Amino acid sequence: LGIVIGMAVVRGPETIGPLYNALGGMFAGTYTGGSVNFNAVALSYEVMTDGPLFAGAVAVDNIVTTVWIMATLALPRLLLPIWTRTSASSTESAAASSGDEPSLELTAGPLLGIEDDTETLHPLDLGLALALGLGSLWVSNWASSALATTGLNVPSILILTALALVFAQIPAVSRLRGPRVLGMVAVYLFLAVVGAYCDVAALKGLGSLGLTLLAFTSVAVAVHGLIVFGAARLFKVDVAIAAVTSQANVGGGTSALALARSLGRDDLVLPAVLVGSLGTALGTFLGFWTAGVLLPWLLG
Repeated sequence: LGIVIGMAVVRGPETIGPLYNALGGMFAGTYTGGSVNFNAVALSYEVMTDGPLFAGAVAVDNIVTTVWIMATLALPRLLLPIWTRTSASSTESAAASSGDEPSLELTAGPLLGIEDDTETLHPLDLGLALALGLGSLWVSNWASSALATTGLNVPSILILTALALVFAQIPAVSRLRGPRVLGMVAVYLFLAVVGAYCDVAALKGLGSLGLTLLAFTSVAVAVHGLIVFGAARLFKVDVAIAAVTSQANVGGGTSALALARSLGRDDLVLPAVLVGSLGTALGTFLGFWTAGVLLPWLLG
């Protein structure tokens, strides 16, 4: 809904041109899953042949994602005073079963989580964790290529996600030391890269096209935020859950994980990752549907 309204507001067919539907599909994909969905749609529609449009889309994506990370960090604390007591009570009940105290953490400030991210590693543990991760990546790429020869185009990231979910059910794998530390290092690198690519100067250099893309994505994310937080308020859902859910869409599972930790909500870390993975699985399908069916039907 945000993509459709945003594209209608900027009059996409006129201001962006014939690739407006592909651009809409790219952002529908990335705001459901992540960059892999963004690029999957872009490759299929050959958006990269239009250099300024593709470069502008990448720049705007990183800028809006960075802004929304900051927004979802601030919104739970800003909205908490006006949120219903019912939602706070349900949060406390859920936290009591997991041993957490999220309502106190939201008002008192986030926990650093230094102890949770610290563990003693043996070189063998680290080697096994790296071998498992890199081996899964190789298997995913090989399987994706093998399936492509049979006519089935399955992105390797989907296979990798499925393998990770399967391995997570194996007790011997879950007891390995090292994946948590390596995972948090990757999270910090990811967030640093998002910030580094928040290139406002590059967007300014695109002139009117850059402003059009920024307006489009801003409207899309604003509509998304109103729907998510409005529905959470209406159904008395915890504001922190709404924030993590929103971030899992706009920023992906990685930034949603970081947000959950920053809010002191360790009980939301696994749901954030799982919802982000689900978004990655669905994002490409929704992106192509938006580009090929929805936008041409409504705006074409």
